Amino acid sequence: MARHMKATGIKKDVDADGKPIGEYLALQKKVARKVVDVYPSYDRLPKWVQELRRFPLMGTFVSFHVAMGLSTARTFKHMTEELSDPKLRGIGVQRLQGILTTVVAATALKAVIEGVARSALNDDDEEGMRKLLPHFSQNSTIIQLGRREDGKYRYLDVSYTDPHSAFRSAFRSMSRYVKGDIDESQLAAAMMSSMAGPMIQPEFIPRFLAESALNKKFGGGSVWSEGDSATVKGQKIAAHAWKTMQPGLTKQASDFYKAATGDTRPGTGEVFSMSDELFTTFTGQKPVTFDPVRALEYRSFAYQGVRRSVKGQFNKLIRQYGTVSPTEVAKVYNYVNARTADVFWDLRDAALAASVLSGVTPAQMAPQLAAIVGRRQAAEILTGTYVPIELATDTAKAALLKAGNDRENVIARIRAAIAAREAAIRDASRSDG
Repeated sequence: MARHMKATGIKKDVDADGKPIGEYLALQKKVARKVVDVYPSYDRLPKWVQELRRFPLMGTFVSFHVAMGLSTARTFKHMTEELSDPKLRGIGVQRLQGILTTVVAATALKAVIEGVARSALNDDDEEGMRKLLPHFSQNSTIIQLGRREDGKYRYLDVSYTDPHSAFRSAFRSMSRYVKGDIDESQLAAAMMSSMAGPMIQPEFIPRFLAESALNKKFGGGSVWSEGDSATVKGQKIAAHAWKTMQPGLTKQASDFYKAATGDTRPGTGEVFSMSDELFTTFTGQKPVTFDPVRALEYRSFAYQGVRRSVKGQFNKLIRQYGTVSPTEVAKVYNYVNARTADVFWDLRDAALAASVLSGVTPAQMAPQLAAIVGRRQAAEILTGTYVPIELATDTAKAALLKAGNDRENVIARIRAAIAAREAAIRDASRSDG
């Protein structure tokens, strides 16, 4: 406030009763308002945000990000006003310097650490790594710590300690789109994940129940494996419940114990490291080990899941009772085929990135990929040859066997599906030509 008084030339004059004059009092209120505006406060959030805080799928995270967004917008507003006022321009410049420092801090830290460790990746390799990272880290600020002798990489994801990470991630996704690394649909998904994702953080119990019922963790992976017995499923669900709701202090103590005893992380087989646990305790940043080949396995499972899901929609249409027009069959087929093509090319990009980062050739990678997606699909992915999906013979036979009086309609749908595939093949040939 003293700087504002000095800049505007106002003196702290008082009246006969010793009270500040009106001009000084007005300035005092103005400066107090600026302090309140640029300080994130949950008490001043809009009513709709206050209501969302009570919703179990939102929790308090929505409050933090909305508060940061509002305070940032107000900061820019005050900076603009100050820069346009000759008397307050110096304060506006200082505010601008503070904003720029905040914006470049994470990037500067990345440059310093990677420069000292000589661990920076070129743009193509870093983009390849991002394609293989979990979806919640693909647009994060990643600090490379280097490549180990076993071909695995080490990095820090510093987004969790950056209050402006949502905006930074959205900007990075836009940058990747401009460079041609992602397409329009991926950009839309990335922007939604960056801006809305941090707000949708289910409370522990609703999250555990949803993940257990769907057998799908929000952060990626499954709770149990297909084929597990009821006993094994129960054990895995219980372990997942403890991991989800485990207090931070007991988890930290558990990780230290596992590091001391040389235990390994489930799923990755990575050995717990005492140096990593100490680093995490004192810095709040957890070093992550990235295995390109292992990451490709997870992407392959996700690809298979999407492929089976969308093909299931098409098969259901073929089996349903009643008349379905050829136009409707073609419409559903085109959607399913386009969705399958999208995940096919995504997995193709991921496979090429994994090959470059790991040093494993596509030929060496083929058996691992074939074990998950099948030999034929593995060959198509590694050679970049997409073949439009086709109606399985078994599905067509089963539909005809169960058709009963609806046999003619089923035959018409099968013919329409064949025609739709032939049209897709012709379109693909014209595109290649």
